[in-house]
Amino acid sequence: MDANNCGGDIEQLKRVIEQVALNEPYMGEQLPVKWMNFEKSLEKLKNKGLFYASLSQICEIAHEKDIKTQEELTTCLNFFHDLGVIIYYGNANDIFLRNTIILKPQ
Repeated sequence: MDANNCGGDIEQLKRVIEQVALNEPYMGEQLPVKWMNFEKSLEKLKNKGLFYASLSQICEIAHEKDIKTQEELTTCLNFFHDLGVIIYYGNANDIFLRNTIILKPQ
């Protein structure tokens, strides 16, 4: 790679990343404020060094953030899983996987 052309390559990479991101199906969706508050609570847990939580712990946090139904919580968890914020295997056959949420996927 030519050092003089490096800036042009970086700009091209930025444009490609932007296009890929804009084509994601969730782009433009409105996120409920309570989901953002829920995500902030998950971030606080990660900042405390907790990298996984039980589904019952997550249910308590969700309830505190006004996520009241199991259906909404499942949708919320699947959404954050799809974004890579958490790992959630709600449909797994393994009961441990189904009841454990990984808060720090990396």
